[in-house]
Amino acid sequence: MPSPVIQMAAKAPLLAHCVLLHGAGAPVQSEFFQKLQPALAEQGIASVAINLAYMELVRQGQKRPPPKLSLLLDELTQRLPELLLPSAAPWFLAGKSMGGRLFSQLLAQPERFATWPAQPKGGIVFGYPYCPAAAREKGGETLRKQLLARTEFWPQIARPVLLLQGDRDAFGSGADIRRHLAAVTARLQVLDIQGCNHDFVRPKSLPHDVYTELAVATKTFMQQTLAAGETDVLAS
Repeated sequence: MPSPVIQMAAKAPLLAHCVLLHGAGAPVQSEFFQKLQPALAEQGIASVAINLAYMELVRQGQKRPPPKLSLLLDELTQRLPELLLPSAAPWFLAGKSMGGRLFSQLLAQPERFATWPAQPKGGIVFGYPYCPAAAREKGGETLRKQLLARTEFWPQIARPVLLLQGDRDAFGSGADIRRHLAAVTARLQVLDIQGCNHDFVRPKSLPHDVYTELAVATKTFMQQTLAAGETDVLAS
């Protein structure tokens, strides 16, 4: 049974629709999405936030880790066509951490969405989980395997994707990701979010309205993507 969705209409002229997906540990009922959805709405972005099935069980008190990513991709492939209905406004896919990684992998497999009622125009990742700190500390084969699993599909991504990355993100900063992108061709654009960690928390000495910043960056990316058309590669 699909989990309930949290919908929010645009509060400005409608630019686009957006499906929002959570990270590995917290559902879309978390503070991050409670603050992000209204900020997106102010920028003309209507959103629908969804939990994966395992996260609904977590919310019911059952402790369990996320299933294998391949199973989560299958779940999304089955569920998203029910959400991405034809509309005068385009659709985008946006996720936090693991959710963004999943959407990025989905966009690298266009056969999964070729027959959907509406085609996603691109993706947004709020904090890409580039590489766990523990893997970087171990180095060697552990590091190589983690990086390969999280980046090997990047050249196959079939739609533009924006990575919004805190410069204090323990999984890797925008600079770390750009160094990797220098060696591959991928439809990825990276934007640094000053002072933020993986959960987009800033020190008290910096401006705290990060959600408006994320929403404005998302809107700008959507406008650029729609203006450029699907066939243009966005520069990093």
